[in-house]
Amino acid sequence: MRIEICVLCSASDQTFNESPPLNSELKEIIHRLSGYLAVFIVFWAIGGVFLFLLGYKESFFELNQFHISFLDIIMPHYTHLGHGALVSLLFILLVPRLDLEIAFALIISLILVAVFVNLGKFYWFEDWDRPLAIFKKRTIHFISLTPNYYHAFPSGHSAVAATAFFFIAAYSGKAKPLYGIFWALVAVSACYSRLYIGVHFLGDIVAGSFMGVGLSLGGYYFVRRTWGKRLKNLPDSSENNIRKWLKIITLILLAFDLYVLLNQNYL
Repeated sequence: MRIEICVLCSASDQTFNESPPLNSELKEIIHRLSGYLAVFIVFWAIGGVFLFLLGYKESFFELNQFHISFLDIIMPHYTHLGHGALVSLLFILLVPRLDLEIAFALIISLILVAVFVNLGKFYWFEDWDRPLAIFKKRTIHFISLTPNYYHAFPSGHSAVAATAFFFIAAYSGKAKPLYGIFWALVAVSACYSRLYIGVHFLGDIVAGSFMGVGLSLGGYYFVRRTWGKRLKNLPDSSENNIRKWLKIITLILLAFDLYVLLNQNYL
C-alpha cells in the first residue's frame, strides 16, 4: 500500500499539470451530475422560501404537521439512508465496481463531512437544540425511533445522504445522466425524512445537504484533478491493493459509526 500511495503522490504534480483547464474539468463533472444538482437546487430554493417566509422554527412546525399513516411507517426506517454505518456497508459492497477515482473522492468527502458536521454540532452551533427541546408546549409529529433533544445544526444524516448519493449518481451518470435525478430524489427524500419524523428543523437539513453536495463536488474535483489519470492507468496488482485498503479504511469508519449509533445517536 505504501508503494501505491507514494506513486500516486509523486505523480500528482505531473498529473495536475497535464490535466485539462479548470473550467473543462468542472464542466464535465457538472454535466455528468446536472440532474442531481438541479434537483437539489430546486430543493434549496423551496426550502429557502419557507425559511424566509416562516423562519427557522415555524417552518418546521408548519411542514411537520403534514403526515400520513403510510409515511409514518416508512419514514422512521427510510431516514437511515443517511446514516454513516449504512453508507459504509454500501461502499464496501460497491468497492469492486466503483472507479477508483469515485471511490477515493467518496472516502475523502465523507471524512470532510464528518469533520464539518461535528464541528457544527459541538462547537459552532452547540446551543442549537432540536424540535423536542424547542417545542415543549406545542404538539409536534415525532415518530423517531430514538428521542433527540440537542445538537441540531447541521443535519448529519442529510449531509451523508447528499454525499453518498452524489457519488452513486456520478457512477451511474456515465450510463445515463438522467439517473442523477432519480438518486437526487432518493437523497432529498432522506433529508426530508429528518423533518418528517421530528428530529430536525428545515434549516438543519438544507444546510446539511448543501454541505454534503458542496464537499462532494470539491472532493470529486480534487481527486480528478490531482490523481485522475494515474488512477485510471494503474496496473491490476496495484489497483487490487488499493481497493483492499479502501475496504479497511471503510471498515474503520463503519466501526466508528456503529459506536456512535450504539452510544449517542446525535446525527
